[in-house]
Order: sequence, then C-alpha cells, then structure tokens
Amino acid sequence: MASLDIYYINLASATERRDRFLQSFSASNFSPGWRLTRFEAISGQSEQVARLPGSMPPNQKGAYLSHLECVRLSRDSDRHVMVAEDDTEFCHDTEMWVDSVIHQIPESAWDVIMMDFYVPNAVDMPKVLKLRRRCQTNNSVKLFNAAFWPHSFAGAGSYIVNRRAKDKFLNAMHVDSLICPYDLLLREVMRQQTIIGVLTIPFLTTVSETGDFSQHPTGHDHAMGSLLHMFRRLVWIGAKDPGSLRREAGKINADGIAEDVATLGAIMTPLLAMQMDWDI
Repeated sequence: MASLDIYYINLASATERRDRFLQSFSASNFSPGWRLTRFEAISGQSEQVARLPGSMPPNQKGAYLSHLECVRLSRDSDRHVMVAEDDTEFCHDTEMWVDSVIHQIPESAWDVIMMDFYVPNAVDMPKVLKLRRRCQTNNSVKLFNAAFWPHSFAGAGSYIVNRRAKDKFLNAMHVDSLICPYDLLLREVMRQQTIIGVLTIPFLTTVSETGDFSQHPTGHDHAMGSLLHMFRRLVWIGAKDPGSLRREAGKINADGIAEDVATLGAIMTPLLAMQMDWDI
C-alpha cells in the first residue's frame, strides 16, 4: 500500500471544519501508512501575507502560502504528500483507489494527482458523469493528463505531490506577485506542462457540506457554488445516494431563469436519461 504524508489546512477558528475532517478521516479506516498532520492555515492578517505583493485579497494570499508551506514541510520525508483543505471528505474506498492510481503510473510520469476538482461549466457535466458511470460499471478509475483535459476545471481541495517532484512543484508554483487564486495558478502550470498533472474520474475525495457556501443559498454566487459542490459529490467514488443531492439541489432558489433556459432544462433531463449510455 502507498504511504502518504497528509497535511490538512485549517484555521484555528474553524473548529466545525476540523471536527468534520477528522471524523471523515477516522471513519475511513486508513492504514497507519497514512500519516496525518494539521497545518494551521496562514491567516489573511499575517505578516507573511502582508509581505506578498499582488492583487489577490488577503485570504487568497494566505491560501497560496499555506499550500506551498505544506509541501515545503514534507521535503524531509521520502514519501508522497497529500495536501488537503479542511472541507475534504474521504470514504472507505479512498485509500484503495489512491494506492491503485499511484501504482498504475510510473513515478517519472506524474508530478501531481488531482483527487477532486470543480467542473465549472454545466455543459461539461453530462460528459463527466458519463465517465463516472462507465468507471462505476467497470470498477475502475480513469486517468487524464491535465494538459490535455478537454474541459474547464479548477480547484485544489485535495491533491498528491510526487515525492520526487516536491522541489519541482515549489519552483513551478513560486510567484513574486500573486495575481490569481492558487488553484488557477496550479491549473496553469499543469496546462503548460511545467508540472505533469493527472486528473481522476471518479473523484477520490470530495468536498463536505462544511465547505458549502450556504446551507440554503439564495444569492446567485452562493447558489452556483453550492450546485458546483453538489456535482463534485455526485462524481465522487463515495457517492451513495444521488437522490439526496437531487433533493438538496431542488431547495436552491435560482432567481431569474430565462424561459428558454428553463425549457432546455425540462428537455435535457429525460434526454440525458435516455442517452447516458450512448458512446457519443
């Protein structure tokens, strides 16, 4: 089995997130080779953030510095390192599939494995769900080179950095001035093949409800964020009750939907059900 150093990023004040993360980690019954360390997130009010130039708000700068510091701290260990935000959710199958993925790919052929990510464009979601269903049927996980993934993606909720690529990763992610969020910077260096990124379908982890923007979102941004999170949970290897996600999605009041878009939704639902097993 693969051995991992796992750093999870958590603010001291985020006790609910910390408790939920630890509960999920414990319930997943990982082997002793998965060593967990809490990293206290670098606050937006810290001196490190104040010294970092760039147009990003302080919380984004704190996230950038926190992620990189976790990888730096892992350099003394000859083990792969998983960096996870404190709204990450695991399941009993996570370790088995992480181990399978790591052993499928030669160490020289990957730098980062993205265990979960956003699919921000709704038009791409049916294609990703089809992939998930086929993998579920075949009891497999499909791997993609992030540089050639044909759809938009974002997010850095949880990922694994190759033990041999830690310095390479840190060098690629170093910026003198932060002008975009951490996850978009990571996406860019993978797309440019500065580092070799691997995407997994289904997702090997997901985002817990503590990461949702609001339990009952009404604003446009909150509604969109929560719906995107629901899709991440739907494509996860641990997804067991899609009906509960559908009911939660039904609670979201998305105001101002144009009539033609609403009609398209009504057409698409039965069509997707009929065509989900098509090869095209």
